[in-house]
Amino acid sequence: MFQIPWKHAGKQDFREDQDAAFFKAWFIFKGKDKEGNIGGPATWKTRLCCALNKSPEYEEVPERGPIDISELYKVYPLLPPSTLPAQPETQKSPSK
Repeated sequence: MFQIPWKHAGKQDFREDQDAAFFKAWFIFKGKDKEGNIGGPATWKTRLCCALNKSPEYEEVPERGPIDISELYKVYPLLPPSTLPAQPETQKSPSK
């Protein structure tokens, strides 16, 4: 399992260089910064959240979330390959 800090950018103690670093790194890793818009913490967080929600490899465990609401985070287990749904095989077109 791993946890991702999920602090709201509107919080008074929000530090973009620390609290949004993971989200920004994901945004850049996926090449979204090359589209000419670097965005900001809300955009970065949304992109990662959508990717995690769509991926069969990750499933949030809300009951493992924080008790202290001042330090928000989300918890995800990395699911073993045997529990993942089968991926359809892509058909290769015959070469000409």
